[in-house]
Amino acid sequence: MRKISGALLVLVVSLIVVPDSVSATTTAARTCKQILAKFPNGIARNRASSRAAESLGYAKPAIQAKLYTSVRRLDRLKNGTACVVEANKRTPLPGLSAPTVTSATEPQVLGHPAVSEAQANAVGSAGGMCMVAMRDGKILGEWYFGGSTPTTRYLPASSSKPAAAAVVGAAIQLGRLKLDQSAADFIPQWRGTSKAGITVRHLLTHTSGLKASALESALAFYTSAGTSSSLALNLPLTSAPGTTFDYDSSTVALQVLVKVVEGATGESFRSFAEKYVFRPAGMANTGYKGDDPATNGEQGDPALGIALNTTCRDLARLGQLFHQKGRWENQQIFSSQFASDATSVQIPNAILPNIGAATYGFLHSFNFNTIGHMGGCGHVLATMPSGVTVAMMSNTPYHPTLAAAQAQQRSATCALARVSAVTQATLTVARLGF
Repeated sequence: MRKISGALLVLVVSLIVVPDSVSATTTAARTCKQILAKFPNGIARNRASSRAAESLGYAKPAIQAKLYTSVRRLDRLKNGTACVVEANKRTPLPGLSAPTVTSATEPQVLGHPAVSEAQANAVGSAGGMCMVAMRDGKILGEWYFGGSTPTTRYLPASSSKPAAAAVVGAAIQLGRLKLDQSAADFIPQWRGTSKAGITVRHLLTHTSGLKASALESALAFYTSAGTSSSLALNLPLTSAPGTTFDYDSSTVALQVLVKVVEGATGESFRSFAEKYVFRPAGMANTGYKGDDPATNGEQGDPALGIALNTTCRDLARLGQLFHQKGRWENQQIFSSQFASDATSVQIPNAILPNIGAATYGFLHSFNFNTIGHMGGCGHVLATMPSGVTVAMMSNTPYHPTLAAAQAQQRSATCALARVSAVTQATLTVARLGF
């Protein structure tokens, strides 16, 4: 019997029992105990009737009547006795500890001598709401505009993407996932299909071959919780995995990683990200907005490509985490090799919106002699060759659950001239060297 990692898997084992009802129950109990001994990570229970259960592994939860009904064919004596093993029951992962200093406790460092007031104000006047410069895991300078503070959260659009790479790297570091592992290992409906050729690496480089239309990308997060990931799993495969870079489909296709990480770790993506990336990196004010419009994104599957809900302080820490080769203080969040791969060119001939020809790593882009990821409508996560990371987020209300008025505001603030102005003003600061 093969144990399959991922969500709870129910395996039903047929029993050979004797006619006498008492001895039948005894035999069933003994056999279930043997099964439990063979599968120590599972739970074995003796079913006494269709309405009651005797637990041999754990007292709760009891076997549900509908489960018994589904396996009634294995009750050979028709006396309500069956044995069920639930495989892959995992103890919740403990996570990594927070560092000594987090974004919530680091002293404020307003401004920097290398940055003139005019240079900083150019960022604010172009729509920037916050900007933080960091090196060696420490803030060099920070600027806030329009009433924002160190704890004000924004959604940095595609500058969210490196966070998903960090989460995948953390799962690999734990030994729960492999870079060239098939996503189908965690997605049963893909097994035996052409989608079984899609690997974790393909998803991290937008080369899965999955194709999302513009309408699907626009509506994926509007409907209800879980819609985006469900849509991602059912996208058509239009090119062989690993052959075509398709950034335009990534907003939806990237959602496959939600199911992969959850299947590999046995935890929700949000929980695993918090325990193994955000907390140990000291990103104290970071989470994800999801695809449930009824709760304004507070629930539902996290929108990996566009909706990291974070502060400029935390976004800068994310950039520094990769620059520090996956290590923060004394904890290795993901391996140095993964960090190097993520921030090295994997796709030399990528095409990015509003940029054109570019190079790409694992959810990292290389633009303007920086490593990180630009975000649509004017967000910046950029690590310079000097080792300085600059994070800037703008006033764009970038989230899939936008009301009509907000959508109109987004259209105005996403004008290319405005985006170019705030991006260039930020890069001017980043290039000062500090």
